[in-house]
Amino acid sequence: MKNFRTLLLLLLTIATANAAKINTPESSSQTPYNGKAYIFIEGGVEFSVFADGQFDFVYLATQQSTMLSFNTPSVFLSFNAGRDYEAYLQYDDYGAIIQIEDVPVYYDVYGRIIQAGEVEISYKNRVISRIGGLQIFYNRYGDYDYYTGYINSYNRFYTYRPWHVYYLRPMYNNCIVWDIPYRRFYMPIRYSYYNHLRYYNNRATNTYTNARREFISPGSRIHYRNGSTALNRRYKRGRKNTMITGHGRTPVSTRATRTRTRTRTNTSRTAALTRNRTAPKNSNTRSINSQSRNRTAIVSQTSSSRVTHTTPRKRPLVRSNSARTSTRRNTNVNSTSRNTKVVRTPTKRGGLN
Repeated sequence: MKNFRTLLLLLLTIATANAAKINTPESSSQTPYNGKAYIFIEGGVEFSVFADGQFDFVYLATQQSTMLSFNTPSVFLSFNAGRDYEAYLQYDDYGAIIQIEDVPVYYDVYGRIIQAGEVEISYKNRVISRIGGLQIFYNRYGDYDYYTGYINSYNRFYTYRPWHVYYLRPMYNNCIVWDIPYRRFYMPIRYSYYNHLRYYNNRATNTYTNARREFISPGSRIHYRNGSTALNRRYKRGRKNTMITGHGRTPVSTRATRTRTRTRTNTSRTAALTRNRTAPKNSNTRSINSQSRNRTAIVSQTSSSRVTHTTPRKRPLVRSNSARTSTRRNTNVNSTSRNTKVVRTPTKRGGLN
């Protein structure tokens, strides 16, 4: 009876463990893609390809166990987060990764990843439309809607891992995805992993360009069919990259300048509002005072101009009128004196009859 109870308890424990295992977040059937990133494993490298063509990765061959990777600080998990994989990587002239150990990476003319190992990637309207056998669909607004199929036989479902939340896009200044077809005729040189290690270990004495990651602005060079390269004199530095405007990350300096400009605009707006609220009374009084001043000035000017113009004119008129009146008076007197008749009364004389 005790053995039967022990066996029953063991079976119940196993069933509970299996049920818990099925309901864990790592279950492949319970975690669909969300349209932001598509994660798959190719040649011991786990790629996280974002919708705009940028990617991040973790080299699983260097991880001894899942718990070891999860317990490692997040800054050292993926390549874009700061993990050092330099001994396994090869770069091209623009700073793009062209090979991870023996897994080659290919790009289109705009710098978007189009192949990782045997997995091919296609784009439509600047976003991923197909990755392997996985078809991705978007609504009429350009937002992610749903997907059908699977990437390949090794990646039939998305399997959640704890470090997937730490995958990052590269910084804006280190981005190689551009709206300029700068890689139209560019063909980088790849080496096998064996030769890469040999050149990488002797890079102190021999020049090995594939071991250096120096970011060169896309569009600053022109590549021709014959393999020659020339400087693009029409290229303008500081040009805005419209390919990843809504997807990429911005540097800290840009964020700081944006916050400064926002604070300046806010302060200027508040100052303008306060001025507009307090200014009408003063502006009216000032305008009234200025108008009264202008009117008084105009009146004074007109009055002064009238006085200056009329006084010299009135004096000769007055004089002439007085002279005329005096002469007229004199002439009247003379005329009266001429016209008046003198009447003489006769005087009586004595002796005459």
